[in-house]
Formats: sequence, structure tokens, C-alpha cells
Amino acid sequence: MSQEGSESVADLYDILDVRDAEARFGVSEHVDYPFQEYGDEQETRHYAGGLRIDGDLTSDTDEDDFCLANVIVDGDLVVDGNLEWIDEGSGSFLLVTGDLRARNLILRGNPSVVVLGDLSVEGTLLGHLGDDGGYLTVLGGTRAEIVLLLNDFRLRACERPRAVLAGAPGLFPHPVDISDRGVDTDGEDMLGELLLPELVDEGQGVDNRKVEAAVRSGRPLFREDTDRAGPPRR
Repeated sequence: MSQEGSESVADLYDILDVRDAEARFGVSEHVDYPFQEYGDEQETRHYAGGLRIDGDLTSDTDEDDFCLANVIVDGDLVVDGNLEWIDEGSGSFLLVTGDLRARNLILRGNPSVVVLGDLSVEGTLLGHLGDDGGYLTVLGGTRAEIVLLLNDFRLRACERPRAVLAGAPGLFPHPVDISDRGVDTDGEDMLGELLLPELVDEGQGVDNRKVEAAVRSGRPLFREDTDRAGPPRR
């Protein structure tokens, strides 16, 4: 993971062999991605005692957005800014054994993000552009203003999140609050009539990168007249 600045606590980790990671943390109990097969290509970074970041935190990727490292945070992960896990390659994982807190959480592509404790997001949790198994798993409680899932990115949550849930119903294990029920809910552009016009390209549907930029900056996503099945569950 990377953080703004030349010296970062995000660089203070040790490297685990894939067998050690499995023996100590039972990674495969929560992660479908066959990380053992990619041990020569992706290192597994271990942060003992938790991790706190003053600012934004992003995953380490190459020029093709292939994630270079899996990460285990043994304890709480607290990010005062935005946490972005980007992986448009075959997959990667972020495993947090405690709680995870961030301003906004942006997940793009095919990562497996697992939180064994509670997840608390001040603003928006966005998962999008998943086409090969991208998902977020939370074993504790989940809080956010909005949880927005697009393009087959999935949520696995034991408890119903205290948030407005937006996206195709099949991407959530719980009923959604915002969904364009007038079209096929398996369609990628199902929210095109509900999002703000500047986030939708005419004839192309939802512009995921514009949505991502809006989440990153904390801007509104939905039209004021968007019908919700219920109020935010705080």
C-alpha cells in the first residue's frame, strides 16, 4: 500500500510466506482468490499490531493496475482519508483482523477485501468494475452513508449495513434501497436514470470513473428526487 510522502508507516511491514500467512491467519477461509498460486508474483505484507494512516491510502499497482501485494493488517486499520484498493488484474486480497475505518472506501476491479471486525465509512463505500470475483466481506457491522455497487462487485455482510444500499439487488445479501426497478436489474446501467447527469455519458450509461472521482471528493451521487425504499439506517 502507498501513502502520500516519502516516509510512511504504510512501508513498515514484514513479508510472510504464503504458507505462513495461511497457517497464522487462515486466509483461505475468507478469501476465494488462490493467492498461494501467485506467491512468486505478489508478496504478502503483514502489519503487526494494526495500522493508522494520516491521509489517503491506496493499494500498490503497476501500470496495468495489477496489484503487486496482498496485505494482512493484524489489528485495526484506520485511514483518516480515503482508502482505495484497486486491482484490475486476476485478484488480490486485503485482510483486516480487527476494525476498518475510513473516510470513503473505493474498491475497483477484482480484489477480495475482508474485515473480521466492524467496518465504518464516513461517506460512501463504492465497489465497481468487478468482473472476475471482486467482493467485500464484513463479519461485523457495517456503517456508511451509501453503499454503491456496480458491475458485479459484490458485498458479503453478515449484518444488514446501516447505510443506504444502491445497486442491483443480486449484488447484496440484503434488500436494496435504491435500484432502477424499471429496467432489468442485471443491467450495468440500471442506475443511469438515478445518478446525477454529470456521472452518466449519454448512450454509454454510468461513467464509473466519474462516479469514483465524485466519491473520492465527497460530492453527491444521486438526483434529489431519487426514490429510496427506506431512509438511511444509522
